[in-house]
Amino acid sequence: MTNICLRTVLVILFYIHEFVVNRVGISKVLHIFANDNIFPTKHKFMKHFYALLLAISGIMLPTQSQALQNVKGLLKNHDLPSIPAQRIQAATGVITETPEGTPGRYARGGGAYYAIMGSVQTAAYEGVSTEIIAGTDGAYYLYNPLSQADTDSYLRLEMEEGKLVAHLPQAVLAGKANNETVTLSLYRMNYTVMGDDEATYTVDPEKDTISWTLTDGIWQMEGGEQNDMILGLGDSEGKWYGYGEFNTSFAPFSDTTVTPPAEMDTQEWSFTYGETGARVSLAMTDNEVFIKGISNVFPDAWIKGHIDGDNVSFASGQYLGIEQGQYHYCYFHGADVETVYDENLWRDVDKFTRNEAAVLTFSDDRQTLSCDQGMMITTLGQRIVLTVETFARPAFKAIPAGMSYIPADPAITTYEPYDEDYEMGAFEFTFPVTNTDGLGLDTSHLFYRVYFDGKPYTFTTEMYGGLEEDTTLIPYGFTDDNFDFMGMGATHTFFIYEEAGVVGVQTVYIDGDNEYASSIISTDNSSITEIGSMEKSDHVQFFDLSGRQVQNPSAGIYIKIDGGKVTKTLIR
Repeated sequence: MTNICLRTVLVILFYIHEFVVNRVGISKVLHIFANDNIFPTKHKFMKHFYALLLAISGIMLPTQSQALQNVKGLLKNHDLPSIPAQRIQAATGVITETPEGTPGRYARGGGAYYAIMGSVQTAAYEGVSTEIIAGTDGAYYLYNPLSQADTDSYLRLEMEEGKLVAHLPQAVLAGKANNETVTLSLYRMNYTVMGDDEATYTVDPEKDTISWTLTDGIWQMEGGEQNDMILGLGDSEGKWYGYGEFNTSFAPFSDTTVTPPAEMDTQEWSFTYGETGARVSLAMTDNEVFIKGISNVFPDAWIKGHIDGDNVSFASGQYLGIEQGQYHYCYFHGADVETVYDENLWRDVDKFTRNEAAVLTFSDDRQTLSCDQGMMITTLGQRIVLTVETFARPAFKAIPAGMSYIPADPAITTYEPYDEDYEMGAFEFTFPVTNTDGLGLDTSHLFYRVYFDGKPYTFTTEMYGGLEEDTTLIPYGFTDDNFDFMGMGATHTFFIYEEAGVVGVQTVYIDGDNEYASSIISTDNSSITEIGSMEKSDHVQFFDLSGRQVQNPSAGIYIKIDGGKVTKTLIR
């Protein structure tokens, strides 16, 4: 039972991490948990249980086809109020072609309903990128009128007496659901209490328009409070399909990204932070520092810092772009970082709080720029702020000529030997992203190699169905759909499906035909916290619990590698 529990916990932790940090969507969750290979047959009930829990937490937009499928059979049949036929006539002509006109950018906010797993959920949102086209025909066109579902269509609005007015119903979705042709339209719908303490939304029997009024430069929906009136999605019979918008507003948006002077020369610098690292482009003038590439979400975005002596201050609020999860506008911020214990993850984590600027300090030779606090990327919002990426204790280092590409040694954190009863075992290790001198390496060139009894192990597609081909090298951060491999920052896990005596792991940097490899760190299956190794290290190395190599450790808990022996060490 130990191995299956471990696997279950690791899978859950992986998706907690992906939801919170990388914001993986509900469509991927359902795809992965539909795979029967995640858990052994006798434990598949656990898969469906956790699928339900994770699905409720989904935050990505369903596609058009998913929206149609999600709502099939959503609500019980009730005797609905009598509604005039003209209010529920089938709308036709979904507007999918981009209308001619001038597009305008807006930040959308408000509340929404969405259908998932046979139930209806609510969501509040703010700072969502929205396009409204001022058409050459005098009308206005709102793209993707539902914030919680991609319809890939437009809602037509008319300008009447200074208000934006939607005349309803208007068709916004058409397609197949369970082999049936379905056309769904947007209606003005009212909150309606049914029997058995249930409630739904029904088509308004009297009004067929929804208006937005311009107030203090923001277009605000009239009415539309929750449990009142919504812009609701329904079929040709007026049945609500679980999606709707209320209290919606549109604020004009004009922020622009940072652009460095065209004549500036850039250099490649190492960037390490938290559990991982990257390469960035850095350029300097006498007064400013420009850096591109800190973000995985916005790899081409720049941030700008002001030089004051040995300090460089990167002001909060620098616009980076639009993330593709729910199309939020995103910004760079400085952050205070506090290490706290997370009872859900059962470990210490970094807690980030936005501040006015990230202040980094140059080393004496101006070849390193670092701080002991942090940086973060968040969505736009005064009431609702979502964290997109975080960077704890960032360090930028100039890459010297002739730098070593030999990666730092990995450190084994968990080992569960192969169990005949469950026909599986598990191996977890930290994967440093630095070389032996602590300089960050490009993670796109990093891999790990596994050894069984001193020989390189080949992962085959027959045994590991998530692989496209047999291989001895697994890329940094790789996670497959079967969860045979999982990468969470520096923490990497793979599962074992055959007997092995001593299991080892080695990190590898590959640049063209050149390969640079760490020592092989191995286990003799005796312990998790003290693990023997077949290889001998030339010197003592320390890593923090995030997998970063520490040159001069202060008080705290570290992973220590000394003479090939790996231990968890407390330094007071």
